[in-house]
Amino acid sequence: MTMNNIRHFYEAMQSLIDSHYFRTLLDDVGGLAGDMALFKSEDSTADPAIWDDWEDAIKKIKGSDIVPETLTVEEGYEAALIFFNFEADLRSSKDLIKFIETITYEKWLEAVEAVEKDESLN
Repeated sequence: MTMNNIRHFYEAMQSLIDSHYFRTLLDDVGGLAGDMALFKSEDSTADPAIWDDWEDAIKKIKGSDIVPETLTVEEGYEAALIFFNFEADLRSSKDLIKFIETITYEKWLEAVEAVEKDESLN
C-alpha cells in the first residue's frame, strides 16, 4: 500500500479534471479546473477555498480534524470523490456529476502514476 502526500493527490485530481475539460469544453468543468489551478511558485490555488475543500474531504475519510501529510492511494481516491461531489453540489452542476461518474479507480491510478512520473522528471 503506497503512501503519497496530499499535494500529490491534489495534482492527480487536477490532471483528471483538466483532461476531462479539454475533451468536453464544458463550462462547469472548466470553472472547477480553473479554480483548482495550482500555482507552484506560490504554493496556492487560484481559488484558495478549493484547498480548504480538499482538506475537508481528507478529514472526512480520516475521521479526524487533523489533515495528515500522507494518504494511501485508496484514501486519496475516496477523498477525491468526496471533494468532487462537494464541488458538484456547491455548483449545482450536472456536468460535474457526469465527470465524477467517469472516475474509476483505474483512472485514478493512471492519474497518480502520471503525476509520479512527471515529478521524477523534474
